[in-house]
Amino acid sequence: MFVGVDETGKLCGTAFTEFQEKYTEHPDSHIVFKGYEVIEFYKVCEAAKKLHGQIPQLGIVHWDLTLDNKGNVIVIEANTYDSSIWLPQMAVGKGAFGDNTAEILQWISK
Repeated sequence: MFVGVDETGKLCGTAFTEFQEKYTEHPDSHIVFKGYEVIEFYKVCEAAKKLHGQIPQLGIVHWDLTLDNKGNVIVIEANTYDSSIWLPQMAVGKGAFGDNTAEILQWISK
């Protein structure tokens, strides 16, 4: 199951599974996704930037990160091969690169 997170750290309203199932709340905890805030989300973003700075030659990496119960960022995995752009686009309901799409597509084509 995956759910999008906006730039402020709030979850989008719908989570999806790879089987195209949709959820508006977690099936076990019953936490409603829409508006739920990931506390210290900025830490996750900063960690992703720092990690990517270590391997910039890869271009695009799909980082799986989480926060532990003390607010520390934990790296689950770095997906560097055969990643698909549809998952993040589906999760947030818009293009993966937002306003930067043209610039990034130009960079990729080089």
